[in-house]
Amino acid sequence: SISSKHRIVLPSVYAWLRQGAREAEAIETADFDRKKLIEAIPDIRNLTRERAQLFHPKLQEIFASCGIAFVVVPSIKNAPIFGATRWASTSKALMQLSIRLKWADIFWFNLFHEIGHILYDGKKEFNVDFSENNPNSDSEKRVIAFARDTLIPPKEYESLLNNLRPRMVDRTIDARLFAKRIDIHPGIVIGRLQHDKIIL
Repeated sequence: SISSKHRIVLPSVYAWLRQGAREAEAIETADFDRKKLIEAIPDIRNLTRERAQLFHPKLQEIFASCGIAFVVVPSIKNAPIFGATRWASTSKALMQLSIRLKWADIFWFNLFHEIGHILYDGKKEFNVDFSENNPNSDSEKRVIAFARDTLIPPKEYESLLNNLRPRMVDRTIDARLFAKRIDIHPGIVIGRLQHDKIIL
């Protein structure tokens, strides 16, 4: 389902997707290698603490070595899309993200969400993730869990929740210290706690 909060115009959606396809054509990739992508996940996660100017080319390089053309296309009016995946051929996947909201937690969650689609969906699937997709399908549940638990392992998150202090200001400090301990961008931890209504 698509959120009624956002106006969606299909020509705008097609224009955004076409822009990504054009950019992806210029990216040379190895043949898709699922095992290599899985092995690269810790390296991808490690980039969350780097600035965009540094992590973007590194992401492109890692993904290209796994058989994925990775492009970031700024969002356009009436196309409220966070990301999309599809297959340019049987040996080359295309992962396209927007930068609708420039918060670290949203960017990285959507990145791992799209990785999940590539790992777990068939090559005939064409996934477009609007700002409020229906999370009830088995496919969406699977990739949401993959993104959530890859960024913050469940046992670590449970430990954080058990040790948060009562005051909101202290909880934010606790979240930042926790992020440093598990080596991830603090915005990802704070965003998760806000999503779960643990902090405001």
